[in-house]
Amino acid sequence: MELKDTGTFEKRCKRYNISGHGHELTFSCFRRLPLLKNPTFCDYLAEAVRAAQHTHRFDVWAYVFMPEHLHLLVFPIQDIHPVKRGLVQWPQQWYYSSYRQMHGQGDGPLDICLNHFPRR
Repeated sequence: MELKDTGTFEKRCKRYNISGHGHELTFSCFRRLPLLKNPTFCDYLAEAVRAAQHTHRFDVWAYVFMPEHLHLLVFPIQDIHPVKRGLVQWPQQWYYSSYRQMHGQGDGPLDICLNHFPRR
């Protein structure tokens, strides 16, 4: 982190958003206050993550709530890029994707190994 003239810190980290990969997310409480020491706030946060799962379609692989921040390891469960691009109507229609294999709906051009893959 670097101290700016304004007296604030700016985080300097690289971010990557690679399709088909898990994502590590970190959130801090307002002014890094230890709000998550309170179990009620942790329950609210867990409820918010569950609501986000429903809306944004992702699995939670791992998480930890600390007193002033949290970490989530998530994986998007719908590979909808060919759908967004208008190439197909449904993700399972795109042959060059692992979507069908992940959902037991057929094969693709590459074999994928699910032996060590987190399960829902």
